[in-house]
Amino acid sequence: MSFYILLLHGRNDPAEDMADWGFTGPRLGPFEAIHGTYAAHLKCYREAVEVLELRYHEDMLTHEGKFYGDFEIAST
Repeated sequence: MSFYILLLHGRNDPAEDMADWGFTGPRLGPFEAIHGTYAAHLKCYREAVEVLELRYHEDMLTHEGKFYGDFEIAST
């Protein structure tokens, strides 16, 4: 089974005043496992090797300089 992360409610600046829900970010994966530690980071694995780490900035996940308020994890 594979897992994907969809990043949602994106913004360019964490202090941005949001009038709506923001933009939809990328769909990341596939991963074999996703491990979260507190609200510090999500580590994503393929073949038991970490291939991606998503860190939090305050209460938002960060990826490639963008900030996301929500995310979904889905399987295939």
